[in-house]
Amino acid sequence: MTQVPLSLLAAALPAAVLSGKADHMITAIADDSRKVQAGALYACLRGARYDGHAFAADAVVAGARALLVDKPVKGIDRHAVGVITVKNVAQTLKWLAPLFYNYPSLALRMVGITGTNGKTTVTYLLRAILEKSGMRQGRKSQVGLLGTIHHVIAGKIIPAKNTTPMAWDVQRFLAEMVSQHCQAAVMEVSSHALAEDRVCGCDFDVAVYTNLTPEHLDYHKTMAAYARTKRKLFSSLGRPGLKKSKRFAVINLDDPHAGMMMQAAKGAKVITYGMTSRAKVTAHAIKLGPDGTRFLLKSASQKIPVRLRLLGRYNLSNALAAAAAAQAMGVPLKKIKQGLESMIAVSGRMERVPGLQKFNVVVDYAHTPDALKNALQAIRETTAGRVILVFGCGGNRDVSKRAPMGRLAVELAEVVVITSDNPRREDPEKIIKDILVGCQVRTKRGAQADKVLVVQDRSRAIRRALALAQPKDTVLIAGKGHEAYQILKDKTIACDDRSIARESIKQFIRRKSWKA
Repeated sequence: MTQVPLSLLAAALPAAVLSGKADHMITAIADDSRKVQAGALYACLRGARYDGHAFAADAVVAGARALLVDKPVKGIDRHAVGVITVKNVAQTLKWLAPLFYNYPSLALRMVGITGTNGKTTVTYLLRAILEKSGMRQGRKSQVGLLGTIHHVIAGKIIPAKNTTPMAWDVQRFLAEMVSQHCQAAVMEVSSHALAEDRVCGCDFDVAVYTNLTPEHLDYHKTMAAYARTKRKLFSSLGRPGLKKSKRFAVINLDDPHAGMMMQAAKGAKVITYGMTSRAKVTAHAIKLGPDGTRFLLKSASQKIPVRLRLLGRYNLSNALAAAAAAQAMGVPLKKIKQGLESMIAVSGRMERVPGLQKFNVVVDYAHTPDALKNALQAIRETTAGRVILVFGCGGNRDVSKRAPMGRLAVELAEVVVITSDNPRREDPEKIIKDILVGCQVRTKRGAQADKVLVVQDRSRAIRRALALAQPKDTVLIAGKGHEAYQILKDKTIACDDRSIARESIKQFIRRKSWKA
C-alpha cells in the first residue's frame, strides 16, 4: 500500500499552504466523496454540475485524513484533518498524482496511441504482440492496457468511463500495473486527454499516430485545433525525462497530417508505416477476404507472410501500426507475426455475429464519417450480395458529421436503416432529420439509394434489417460497437447490438421465417 506523509506532499506543491493536522500518512487519492477510503486525500474538484468542496465533510466522515481545496470549507475539524490549500485543485492534482504514486511510468515501457480511428484495435494488437514476445507469465499478461472498451491489469478487467482516464486515475492504474509486475503499458490517448493534460506525468517510450479525420469538433471547434492537440503527444517525446532510453514516434505515412506529427517529434526516432512504398513498415501482396486479410509484412529488407483475421483494409493499417510500434520496442518480425495472427477479434470492431443465417452480420463502433466509410468499403469488398446498414448518430455531440454520414450511407449501402444511437438529452427525431439531409443525394446506385428506412427504436431497427437480409448479403450494425447500453434523456438502458442480433437471428430461425 502506498503511504506518503501529508507534509511531504504539501512541500512538493508550489504556493501550497498546509493547515490543520499535518502528520497524517496518506494512502490514497480520491475525487469522489462516495469512494473515499480510510487514509485518503480527498480532492475537492469543481465540476460542471457539482462542487466537490460541498462534500468535504462527507469525505471526512468516510475516512479522509486530508483535503485538497482552493477555497475555504465548512464543518471540518481542523485538529483532525489536514488541509492543503492551492490556487486550482484540478491543475494541482495532475502534478500531485504522479508524485504520490512514485512516478510509475518510469518503471514501465510506455506506449501511447492517438488518432481519430483505430486506437482501440492498435492497442489490442500491440498487446498481443508483446505477449508473444515474452511479456506473459502463464495466464497472466505483463502488458497493462488502458482504453475505450475497458482497462486490463494482470487479467483484472476494469470498466472504462473514458477512453483515457483522468490524470490521477491514470497514475493509479499505472501504479497498480507496477505492483502486479507488468513490464509495459499500452494506452489510448484521446484528444480530450491531451487537451486536459490527463497524461501529465507519463513518460512515453513510444507514441503512435493513426490518422486524423473530423471528430469532436463540438469540443475542439476546428480541425486545426484538433490537429494541434494530437500533436502534443509527439512534442512530449522531446522533453527531458528521467528515462535514458531512446524515444520513438510511429507515424502513419498515408495520413495527410503525418508531416506535422513527425515535425513535432523532435528528439525521437521516427518509424513510418503505411501502404506507400516510402514507409519503413509496409504490406505487399495484399489479399482481402471475408475471413480477414493475407499479406506480406515488410520491414527493412525482411518480409514475412501474415494472416490477419480482422476484416478490412483499414485494419491492415492498424496491424502495420502495431507492427511498427513493436519493432520500435525491439520485437523480432517472427514474434510480430505470431501476435498479429493470434488476434481473432476486438470487441465491437468489425465483430462478426455468428449464427445459422445465410448472410453475414457485423457490428462495428464506426461513429464518424471516416470510420463509417472505412467499414462500408471493407464490407463492400467482401460481400457478393447487398450491404444493409443500420446506424444513427449520438446526441449532444458534433452535429456537422450527421449529414455527411447520411450521404456516405446511401452511397455505399443498398439499404439504409436509420435509427437512434445514444440520443442523450437531444431529441432523437431531430438527430434523424439531420442525418436524412445527407440521404437526399442521388448516387450511382440509382433507385436503390432511395431505400432509406427510419426505425427510431434501435432493437426494432436491427430486427428490421435482419428481416430484409437475403443469402450473400451483409448487415452492418454501426455506431455503438462494444457498448452494452443506450444513453437516453433521463436514463440509461441495456442495449447491446450483438446480443440483439444474436437473439433476433435465433427467433427467425425457430420460426423458419424472415418476416419482421
